[in-house]
Amino acid sequence: MSSIEQPQLNEDLNITTDTTLAPTAPGGGWNDHNLDFDEIIQEFGAKVGIICALEHGQKIAPKEAYRQIKSLFKQLKTVKRSVYPRPGISEAS
Repeated sequence: MSSIEQPQLNEDLNITTDTTLAPTAPGGGWNDHNLDFDEIIQEFGAKVGIICALEHGQKIAPKEAYRQIKSLFKQLKTVKRSVYPRPGISEAS
């Protein structure tokens, strides 16, 4: 029987610890707005995960899951626009 060699994570796959899972903020460095928005994105992901689990477990209908996720995404877009306003676009638009 031949033994199968397992790759060494950092050596064989050329993964460096300084770039693995290193988050970067839009536009460069981190500030209070970026950290707040990062928390909001994490909360959005957690809620979507719960909704998906409920739909997968047949506790809610697929259309209801879609409606809830769509509503959460609209809220996320609203927050994103307030944290990162697009240049040249007024608030009234």
